[in-house]
Amino acid sequence: MFILFAGTIYNSMETIDILIVCILLLLLYIIVRWIHKTARIAETRKEGMEVLRYPTKNAFTNAENLPLKEYSIYASFNTAYDGTQISLKQLGTIMYGGCRFIDLNIFYSENELYVGFANDNAPTMVEFSLKLSEVVEYLNSYAFTIDEEIRAEVENTFLSQMQQYGGADTTSGQTIQKNYVNYPLFVNLRVYRPPASELDIVKLVSDTIIGKNGLQNLYREGGRAKPVNQYTRLNDIRKKIIVCMDYQNILQMYSGPPPYDPTNISPETIRTVENTANIQIGSNNWRAFYNYADIEKNTYNMLEISDARISSSIFYETNTNTMKIVYPYFTDTSNPNSLEYIEKFKIQTVPHRFYISDTGLTQYINMFNDNKTPFLPLYYALRYIRQVNPVTLPVQ
Repeated sequence: MFILFAGTIYNSMETIDILIVCILLLLLYIIVRWIHKTARIAETRKEGMEVLRYPTKNAFTNAENLPLKEYSIYASFNTAYDGTQISLKQLGTIMYGGCRFIDLNIFYSENELYVGFANDNAPTMVEFSLKLSEVVEYLNSYAFTIDEEIRAEVENTFLSQMQQYGGADTTSGQTIQKNYVNYPLFVNLRVYRPPASELDIVKLVSDTIIGKNGLQNLYREGGRAKPVNQYTRLNDIRKKIIVCMDYQNILQMYSGPPPYDPTNISPETIRTVENTANIQIGSNNWRAFYNYADIEKNTYNMLEISDARISSSIFYETNTNTMKIVYPYFTDTSNPNSLEYIEKFKIQTVPHRFYISDTGLTQYINMFNDNKTPFLPLYYALRYIRQVNPVTLPVQ
């Protein structure tokens, strides 16, 4: 009996010892996590990274200096493509039209980076003739200065089409063409590399964009890209080039076949992206849709003005909390009704394919030209949309 009792005590003590060890391991894990988190916070503060906080009320009193989430940005997709070929002329034409979000599809071929085009968004170019280095040189000359040669060449073609729909008037008064050079230029980089390739195209693109002969007027601080988010004020980035890179694009290129695993992206590639891009599209700061059909699957989330008082101190604040963008998918054969996307789903940025001439493009051009600005406050966009193109929602 004594032996059995002693054995029971021994087993109980062994169980208690195991329990104590487990508790100690748990405490050790909590301490290590706390140290790691504290170190990360210190590192974040050291790097000057911005802590996301909703802007104060006085951030919405000046329509020319709102947080970025409060603007619809005049944007184009595959900017240098005219429906037949890639060219600096097309890029310059779209920029002179007032667009301040340009989209470059970048490929690698024969030891050179090109701005190209692929019909199916695949990593194989259909057409290439324009080197990325040539685009960099062009933007250094004309990101914030009017290209007079383009201006003279396109005023009777591209802009005349706008004018026939009640758009731009460059002969007198204020126009978007006279205003756009005063605003930031968002340059969206989408990169592709040959299938099964180990080529570090992100590094090659980064070297071209931020290297010795790279883009000027970049928004950088301390030798790295200065972060931009939905709360960045417009005046903070005026006459700066804001580099954007798409998170899903990088994920697909670097994480292997589906299902894509972000842990497969090397820390070096992540550092390169963070050093190059001011903002990643597809992140929490700038959420993305990659198909028009995906939008219709979402519940309506109507844009509304938060403070609709008509007084000497109007607050230009809407019920937006983040920036949103929608890309066209290769099966989308027309431009969308962007005015509807803004009002129904609070999607500020809808890059249009200017090589597809349709009603959606006409509406889009008119909205920005009528308001004479490439950064249209959602406050004014909503009033414009409901007056010019009222949306009747179906009963749900």
